[in-house]
Amino acid sequence: MTNEKFKKLAQKYQEGTATDIEKKEFELVYNILSHKYKVWVPELMNKEDDVKTEIFNALSDQIEQHNKRRKLHKLHRYVSAAAVILITAVCFIIYNNSYLQDLSTTPKNSVAEISEEGVTLTLGNGDHIVLSTLAIGQRVTLGGAEAIKTADDKLVYQSGSNSSLEGNHSLTVPKGLQYQVTLPDGTSVWLNSASTLKYLANFKEGRERKVLLDGEAYFEVAKDKNRPFIVTTNTQKVTVLGTHFNINAYSDEPVVKTTLLEGRVEVKGMNSSKILSPHDQSTLYTSGKMEVSTVDTELAVAWKNKEFIFESEKLETIMRMIERRYNVEVIYRGEKTEETFGGGFSKFDQVSKVLKSLESTRKVHFEIEGQKIYVSKPK
Repeated sequence: MTNEKFKKLAQKYQEGTATDIEKKEFELVYNILSHKYKVWVPELMNKEDDVKTEIFNALSDQIEQHNKRRKLHKLHRYVSAAAVILITAVCFIIYNNSYLQDLSTTPKNSVAEISEEGVTLTLGNGDHIVLSTLAIGQRVTLGGAEAIKTADDKLVYQSGSNSSLEGNHSLTVPKGLQYQVTLPDGTSVWLNSASTLKYLANFKEGRERKVLLDGEAYFEVAKDKNRPFIVTTNTQKVTVLGTHFNINAYSDEPVVKTTLLEGRVEVKGMNSSKILSPHDQSTLYTSGKMEVSTVDTELAVAWKNKEFIFESEKLETIMRMIERRYNVEVIYRGEKTEETFGGGFSKFDQVSKVLKSLESTRKVHFEIEGQKIYVSKPK
């Protein structure tokens, strides 16, 4: 890959149009550099040979872990090229888009680290289980239903367990965390921060498969032409037979967005209904009006891959994402800016890095005090 091609890839990353594979390709080399060095990237040009050597070693280790059968001379050629490309490409990004800059300092009053505990399952009898307390591979009986916690830290219900069970289960993911569950029918659900999913501990034969969502979730629904899968929120109902889609239905958002990646879904609001095809996104307003547009579906589900990407988004929308991700309180001082922003951040980024990136646009200013973020216009 030439430097020019890599610049184009970096530009796509910045614009939010890169595919998952392209993003991972860019992030692999960028993350090695940004986490290794605590200086502004252009300064590294003064010690280019040392940087290339360290990147070569780090990339070699990572690639060998994933593909031990790769011949050494091919590996050497690949990582050497990547090391040279990285220095040019990252400097290109730094100079042309500030949101990817690595911070060398953190505010004194920084936001506390988020605890990895807190995802809770509430059973039909009212019992609460903190899922982090379950051991990997542990089989548990949850109100009569059998489930197992897998090595990749998700809860998987066993199909066919206690077909007479009627109780509701409620899975709650607090701010700052995400979680994945496989329901009794084989449907996989990814829950975003500050979200709750309610469902039957078993879907009986001949009945509709119904779940209730508060927040955001991505669904990969197991196909069953005889039993529709229905997702209900406070303002709409989505009916499918087997498909992939995302619903953003946070109570503090002014609209509910349903994005279809695969298959076909019916979205019903109070006053209207729409049939969505792949790449369609329905927007349901509080007035009951519903609109459908064609979108880049990767943007809608980026959160599932630990990324948050936004294009021409209002600051208030972005700050609500930050509130949920980092479990903070956002307070506005003075008049709110009407400017829009584009960019993105990773689940693993410190909040100070995210805020610094937004500040670099000179459209907004932030101050952190404990778990509070104060937002104002720049002076």
